Amino acid sequence: MKKILFALLAFASIFSVNAQAYLNDPRYGATPEERTENAKLYAAFGVSFGLKDWGQTSKELQELLQKVPTISENLYIKGVEMYRQRFTAAENDSDRKMALDSIVILFDLRAENFKNHPSRGYGYVLTQKARLYNQLNPDDKENGYKFFVDAITATSEHPVPELVGQYFALVTESFKFDEISLENYMTRYEELSKILKTSQDPTGRDIQASIDATFASSGAANCENIEKIFRPKYEADPSNNDLLKKILGLFNHAKCQNPWQMELLEKYYQNDPQPEFALMLAGVYEERKEYEKALEYINVAINNETDPAEKVKHMLRAAGQTLAMEKYRESASYCEKVLQIDPDNGMASNFYASAVAGAVNSGCSDFDKQAAYWLVVDYYSKALRLIPQDDPQAENIKKAIAVYSGNFPKKDELFMRGLEDGASYNVSCSWVSGKTTVRGRN
Repeated sequence: MKKILFALLAFASIFSVNAQAYLNDPRYGATPEERTENAKLYAAFGVSFGLKDWGQTSKELQELLQKVPTISENLYIKGVEMYRQRFTAAENDSDRKMALDSIVILFDLRAENFKNHPSRGYGYVLTQKARLYNQLNPDDKENGYKFFVDAITATSEHPVPELVGQYFALVTESFKFDEISLENYMTRYEELSKILKTSQDPTGRDIQASIDATFASSGAANCENIEKIFRPKYEADPSNNDLLKKILGLFNHAKCQNPWQMELLEKYYQNDPQPEFALMLAGVYEERKEYEKALEYINVAINNETDPAEKVKHMLRAAGQTLAMEKYRESASYCEKVLQIDPDNGMASNFYASAVAGAVNSGCSDFDKQAAYWLVVDYYSKALRLIPQDDPQAENIKKAIAVYSGNFPKKDELFMRGLEDGASYNVSCSWVSGKTTVRGRN
């Protein structure tokens, strides 16, 4: 009785306070009389919902939907919550189906009536619908997938990474149970990856990484499967650039190479020399240990990249490549360019230190080499400060510092040359030069 009395008092309070506002709000009806009646009905609906009197709530909900479907988003939110609770409490399939169907209808009506809401518009509502439907009825793959696709399509201008990730998890599950074909699975993976690439949401990269890992472990991601499925399609329509790009995207994500991929890459790149395909070609040549050719394509990507962060990645790749090829001056040059864009890039500092060390070891001799190690340690120490201590490279840098410090000139040699610990010293050997500090070892 106390609960009912409280609800009735709340009803009277809400209605009396807001009555004048209702009279001026066209959402409540066309005339003052209609608005007054509909305001009373809406307040009563809120009371019935609070009391969990689902029979009365349902009756008032239906009446409000017929008379004033745009009265408030809360009409739909509470309606969905009511049917969600009825679904959970249902004791038979018929009642569960009724509740689930009602939830779908309410989401669709809300999406239509509030589609232009600035933050909770059409795409938002369809996203909530897809998530709740899959949560309540995960066995209905047909409708569950359809609702996810509808939501992803509706939010295509501003993709929701989490939604894409949830959908791909369902698709992967279906693939593992042979409910969808290998071709269908690959196609969806490529389409969803393309959607995520346009997302401005900071979680997009993490979701893409998760999707990539799921795809890689699914058993679908291998060169043999890709060629088996898509080669006949390509040969039937070799001028279809969209299909060609899709196939190359699958090869890239599968992280595998084969001769057919190389053939397609060369053809596509001739038609459209974009950085992403230059990098794919670089990867293939790296795999084949044709490093000069790989570097050529990495440079194409660097020269055509407009995103500074991506350009830095490409230049670091080139720095590592040239370092491995013992082209130390060239590697250092790439590092210098990275540091102009990102002065605190620890990996660039690390590569630069290694390039200087390589140049010193191959181009200097005797005392000049030992003295240059002071500068090498300076550069490695800077890299160590910039790289997180839990980074695997940190231990390698510490080892390098220990090795080069152990090869500093001996103190008695410094004495003979008139040098003292802590004094300033200008290194100049090979192309390496710079000011450092004298340090001797026993």
